[in-house]
Amino acid sequence: MTANWLNGSLLLALVFSFSAKAGIGLEHCLAQVPPPVISKKLDDRRRSILLALQDHLSSNPQLDIDSSQCLIWVKQQLHPTTPLPDPKLLADNTSYLALVNRPRKIRLAPHCQTSAQLNSDILSLSRSDVGRYLYRGQQTQCRQSVWLAWQNRGGNDASDAALLVLKQNQNHAQSNGFASVADEELQSAYLNSPAKVSQFLGRLDPLERRLPWGDHHHGDYFDVAPMTLAKQSLTLLSDWFGLSVKSVDKHTWQIWDDKRFLGYVHLYTEPRHRLTVATHNRVSYYFGDITIGVRERVNWRHRHVQELFGNLSQGLWTLAGHGVEETEIEPDLIGLPKSIGQMLAFEASWMRSLKLISPPPYQVSAYKVFQAELALAMWSTPFANEAQLLELQSQLFADNLNVDAPSPWFSWRGDSRWLTSGVLSYRSLLQQQLAKQLIERHKRSGQRIWQRLYVDGHSHKLSRQLAELGVEPDSLMH
Repeated sequence: MTANWLNGSLLLALVFSFSAKAGIGLEHCLAQVPPPVISKKLDDRRRSILLALQDHLSSNPQLDIDSSQCLIWVKQQLHPTTPLPDPKLLADNTSYLALVNRPRKIRLAPHCQTSAQLNSDILSLSRSDVGRYLYRGQQTQCRQSVWLAWQNRGGNDASDAALLVLKQNQNHAQSNGFASVADEELQSAYLNSPAKVSQFLGRLDPLERRLPWGDHHHGDYFDVAPMTLAKQSLTLLSDWFGLSVKSVDKHTWQIWDDKRFLGYVHLYTEPRHRLTVATHNRVSYYFGDITIGVRERVNWRHRHVQELFGNLSQGLWTLAGHGVEETEIEPDLIGLPKSIGQMLAFEASWMRSLKLISPPPYQVSAYKVFQAELALAMWSTPFANEAQLLELQSQLFADNLNVDAPSPWFSWRGDSRWLTSGVLSYRSLLQQQLAKQLIERHKRSGQRIWQRLYVDGHSHKLSRQLAELGVEPDSLMH
């Protein structure tokens, strides 16, 4: 996590160390995180320590009960008004994640090996290795077998842990007066009830029905000059928002909103697209500093243009004065600026102005709708056993993909997004639809979007700002 909390005239050295082990004892935690003075605002040094410790704890695949309690203390100081999980629930969640993320390997049949494996018959069940195999594998049946092995990799232990997590979290929600975890989690969301989320997902028309083990063709490559394209894209997006861009050097630009200096944008080529943000305050004056890593290879696909536009839009959101810690925004709207940028990459006129090939038509993914509906059901309904979960999964898969679910398949044994994204698994689908409506209503100029959403979003809920821009939740339901 990049330091976005440092004062512009002060560089803080973090002179503390954390154990590389998964656990952190309570004494060590208290030494790093002394009890807060509730009435006192966190200073830069305290916030830097808390953020670093939060990142350290959150990145561990398994936390013991002491470390879970430490993470809760950290979050309580960073977000004193945010409800916090029970330490036992947090420990159960991380135990489940440890099971599904434990390193595993499978042996491939000779006819399933690919040339990229250099005649090796062993495949690691990591997300990256499986992803590469699904992209390069020639035989559909082999790809499906590898995908199922990855999805089922946690085994029966992961099933038991998943059912325990569901039961414990549902009991906790009910003890807080809610019918389900979904009801509790969605109370502050843009779609603030399970019924609204279900209605939204039900009205989507998912035309993209590619199976997760199917042919992973992401479109043809085309040649670009990465830095030239990035500079032109920054100018195009800034102009649309009504901002001005001033060059500082070959890598750095100033962004201005009329006479207000917003901050700097730095563009560099890197192996992958990346966004890094920092914010500075000098005598109550705020400005931002963002660095965008641009894919260095000259062969791009349209999805790479989407990533670039998404990072540029999210970066401008930061320059408008928003920090990384978006605690006051509706949870299912966090990341909306990035979706706006990504959806702009589907505008044919924009691609023509950048001398790129016409973009493919935007299509909703049926598999993503399935994942969102499954997560919503898992957090809305009590499940007595795995057989009930399996029946629900098979039904939702067939309804969305128009084919029977593969067997044996227990997605919760390997795909942890039902837990890590939770009931908000629909978030990216929602944001894409909202971004699409905003662009359709303000295609010629995004100045009102900039003012109402990016600027005024500081002091008002984004749902209110979206309504002022002509987008209401009801418009997503019909």
